[in-house]
Amino acid sequence: MKKIIFAILVIFSFSVNVRAASLCSAKEQLDLRKEVANVKADYETKNEDLDTGNEFVQLHYYIQISILNLTENFYMVITNDVNDEQLTFYSNDAVDGIITFNWDEVDEITRMTIKVYSSDNTSCPDEEYKTIYLSLPRYNYYSRYEICNIIPDFNLCQEFVSVKEFDENNFWKQVENYRNEHPEETQDKPSENTNNISNSFLNFLNKYKFYILGVIMVAIIVSASYLVIKKFKNNRGKSL
Repeated sequence: MKKIIFAILVIFSFSVNVRAASLCSAKEQLDLRKEVANVKADYETKNEDLDTGNEFVQLHYYIQISILNLTENFYMVITNDVNDEQLTFYSNDAVDGIITFNWDEVDEITRMTIKVYSSDNTSCPDEEYKTIYLSLPRYNYYSRYEICNIIPDFNLCQEFVSVKEFDENNFWKQVENYRNEHPEETQDKPSENTNNISNSFLNFLNKYKFYILGVIMVAIIVSASYLVIKKFKNNRGKSL
């Protein structure tokens, strides 16, 4: 009985090894591994205005994922830990060598798994050659608070953060700690609108300074002439 079980295990082990063996030659496998090492993934946080049909502008926040250097020898399958969506991309999906797609589920931190497989262009299609893990930040609605205009460098005031959701009490506690540690950054500063108005006024003065000086000179001459004429008339009236 033991011999039969042993024989079955040997046969099973042999079959697994046969299935696991690559159909590509050792040289082709080496070339593919060198090639797949150049496949990279990156992301960029973005926002855009949405047309709401009224006077209020609504911002749409999302993340743009970019895949670089995917050649015709590979394709990739992308999954995430938020939903069941699965995306598949091939080299002909690239524009100027870059594959891009948008991720809109920005309410929580997302982990994307990108598996790169050999394509039908190789002698060993559908074999996994690389796995890339991409951690995406979440949108931080506290960044819209007025306090974040005063302390814009505070990490919890950034539009996208890589920390888990926290309640408002914790946010204000962290704000207080930050302000205590960075008093030089939390002094009252002119608002951005005030600065813009001041800069616009200075630009206006600089652009039209000669005209303004001319108007001032004319006003001075007219005023002086008026005073001289008035004084002359008063003196003349007295002499009469």
